[in-house]
Amino acid sequence: MNDYHFYCEFEEISEILISFQEKFQVKFIPMGLFLESEIPKEEQSIFDIEGLGKMESGDVVQALRVLTLPRDAELFIRRVPQRKGGTRFAIDLLQNPVAITIHLGGYFGENILLPGRITTLKGSLFAKQALTFIGKEIRKAFKHRAGVYYISANARQAYFNGYRLTPNIRQPLDYDLKIE
Repeated sequence: MNDYHFYCEFEEISEILISFQEKFQVKFIPMGLFLESEIPKEEQSIFDIEGLGKMESGDVVQALRVLTLPRDAELFIRRVPQRKGGTRFAIDLLQNPVAITIHLGGYFGENILLPGRITTLKGSLFAKQALTFIGKEIRKAFKHRAGVYYISANARQAYFNGYRLTPNIRQPLDYDLKIE
């Protein structure tokens, strides 16, 4: 499996990430398209990433994603010329195929829970080992399943308390995750 999709609270996934950081020598950097002066710095702990666990938008596509590399791997940043002029700098899996990405999802607004995802594009040894480790921990901690999603106990309780489990608040309710 090249990815794991899940619904959970930040505290529930935090324990898995702590174990991951203890087992693997890794570094973390926010993904995205940046001005040169805004390129984020690499962090030794995912918990040092600004905005981690906070959802600024009701659309999971716009959520913070974190590139995760072996600590000794070089981070490659690619130049992206802009149509209106200037250059932005991309931090993504395209130039860093050894990496995995971590997106935690989380609560948005009063009654929305957005999903998280951990994924990779390539099958590097690090990516396979990291994904296998995190996937095993997710399967162990999040006992419920609905489609491709692993559901934590707190996310399941939130659903039964009336929360929407959805990747985008603008999509029709018919497309929200249903749990039985």
